[in-house]
Amino acid sequence: MNQSHYDTIIVGAGPAGAAAAVYAARKKLKTLVITEMFGGQSITSSSIGNWIGEIAISGMQLSEKLKKHVEAQVNIEIREHENVVGVSEGPNCTYEVKSDRGGSYWSKTLIVATGARRRRLNVPGEDKFDGKGIAFCSTCDAPF
Repeated sequence: MNQSHYDTIIVGAGPAGAAAAVYAARKKLKTLVITEMFGGQSITSSSIGNWIGEIAISGMQLSEKLKKHVEAQVNIEIREHENVVGVSEGPNCTYEVKSDRGGSYWSKTLIVATGARRRRLNVPGEDKFDGKGIAFCSTCDAPF
């Protein structure tokens, strides 16, 4: 079983998790990022029009940029394609984070940036009207 100690562990690597990782690295903190994949739910978007600094960018392009930016930092270890399955308090105000790959990681701080997932309502007519009045993301689908 892998057991490592970090200044901070970040769970998730969507925009919030990636930003947290970059800022932690800039403060010279030994950081671990655990994520299923970079980009979060935005990865499924064909065009994102509200990402500041980009007129339009696909979710895949955004995830690649987030990953590249995090990988360019010093003091960051990345565990991609790994999921957190448990968090518990340890001694002396520490946290133990366990992963589905058998990892056991310890940290003084924990940042949970797991984002959101679109959830269907499972009501009659939902499939028929998907994209025609039924929305699963108010900020994404509002222009429609």
